[in-house]
Amino acid sequence: MANLDQLKTIKGFKDVSFDDHRCFLYEDHRWILPIIHFAQENGELPKPCTIVSFDAHHDTVTPTCLEEIETILKNGITLDQLIYLCKDNLTTLDDDWLKGGMELGLIDDAVIFGVQDSLHNEDDKVYNDQLGNPHRIEVLDLFSVELQNQGALSDLAKRSLYKYLWGILDWQLIPKNGFNFGTNLRKILLDFDLDCFTVSWRECNFAWPDKIFLKEFFTESTYYTTQGWNGKGFVDSLIKKAGLVTIALEPGCCGGKQESDDILKKTNKYLLDDRLGV
Repeated sequence: MANLDQLKTIKGFKDVSFDDHRCFLYEDHRWILPIIHFAQENGELPKPCTIVSFDAHHDTVTPTCLEEIETILKNGITLDQLIYLCKDNLTTLDDDWLKGGMELGLIDDAVIFGVQDSLHNEDDKVYNDQLGNPHRIEVLDLFSVELQNQGALSDLAKRSLYKYLWGILDWQLIPKNGFNFGTNLRKILLDFDLDCFTVSWRECNFAWPDKIFLKEFFTESTYYTTQGWNGKGFVDSLIKKAGLVTIALEPGCCGGKQESDDILKKTNKYLLDDRLGV
């Protein structure tokens, strides 16, 4: 069984679980891979698992270290091997970990909220790993867009386009009642990259003002299929489905440690009801 002490070698790693949810903090996003393996070895996540993430970037670059990944698969995945892979093979830009996790059999499908540069081409949403297993990568904006008219979480006219997304999320249309989550009990990984909640101005990144959190997560949809839903309610439902919650601090993309700390406090306040012990 994987050892928690090994994860403590990851930069910025902390166990800050809240209520009955286990939550890990860590600094750079690629280090999520040994964390996922740890949770799967300990029965907290299925293998492979579905990841629902909040991120300013979709991180969908294909890794160049496919031979190293193939060797790990042949030898049998261990926590030490994944830590070495993150340290020496995956890019420090943290943009190839998602498909790396798919190649390793740790991740099946992914839904990423918060990216304005969406994957518009349907072919870009499908990734076939070296073993021939298909994976879906769905990239969305935030809830002020996706829960409203013509949003990816609301638009019945495009149900054929969004059917895979809705299936991954267990987001179902209830006749006469609009959308709601289904009863699929399979646990997901819920991940927050704090750079999702940054504002960029010229060469500076800084934490969202409070009013942006309020707009994006507390404004209720008025569209008939999602009426009454807001981002906070959606996140609350995802937390109930989560076997593990992870938070990538990413100070390098947030404007530095102080801004990252500020974003963490606001994320805790607005999205997690101050339940994290940070």
